[in-house]
Amino acid sequence: MDSGEEFYDHHIEVKDEVTISASEEEVEDDEVEVITGSKWARMFAMMSALTRQVADIDRRLKKIEEQQHQSLSNIQQKVTTIGTKIAAFGNISSSESSLLPQPITAFFSPAKCKEDLDELEANASDEHFVTAVAQAVARIHGYDRSGEGVTVSHQIVDYFFDRQFLQDCSWTGRTRSAENVRKIALAPYENIKNLFYQSVHLVDESFTLNAAERFFRDVAKHARSRAEVKFLRKPALKRRKSRKKLSALNCSSETVKKIVENQLRHLQATLS
Repeated sequence: MDSGEEFYDHHIEVKDEVTISASEEEVEDDEVEVITGSKWARMFAMMSALTRQVADIDRRLKKIEEQQHQSLSNIQQKVTTIGTKIAAFGNISSSESSLLPQPITAFFSPAKCKEDLDELEANASDEHFVTAVAQAVARIHGYDRSGEGVTVSHQIVDYFFDRQFLQDCSWTGRTRSAENVRKIALAPYENIKNLFYQSVHLVDESFTLNAAERFFRDVAKHARSRAEVKFLRKPALKRRKSRKKLSALNCSSETVKKIVENQLRHLQATLS
């Protein structure tokens, strides 16, 4: 082979190598572009997800703000309503305040002398006064307490009479201890007796006027013992057990005792 042919072959080989190198570089560029594109796709997906999460958080925050605003608005309305009611209550006139419930002590105080009894007797002649006092008693001690009239009487008598002063009173004005000593008679005070009766009767409809009189007699009779008792508990009627019930209880306990003894003897005999 001459020199011309050798140069031609060498030139073709060089050209082929250059072409192959160029093709390899193009393949590498394509791979770089593919890798770079997939990374951008993932980054775009992550950004989209973050954007959605931020938007969702923003919606929740706005909803919470709206709820707080509504709650504050409701609280302000309630505060305004309460303030209006308080202001209206403070502006109650004397005529309107008379319609509100009054305690028993708002009408009279326990009598501590004969003058107090006379004053209460005069006031108790007014039907409106009697009705107001009876309603005040009923609001404290309740309604429909059938059969509990004597108990209620014990609970309200201290509103009518001071315990120390009641020692100077009796139903007829006479006393057993000394013939020359006179006490204040409660029997002539018919209006006070009626006031007491009406007050208890509104609580217990079975309570009668005669029952009120009997209670006055009894409370005056035991005035000294009541004055010596301290206010340790709420006064009430004491119900004693009858002798028949007590004897029945004793008999039943004796019977049980005998049965237990017989059972023990039988058990001991069985074990032996």
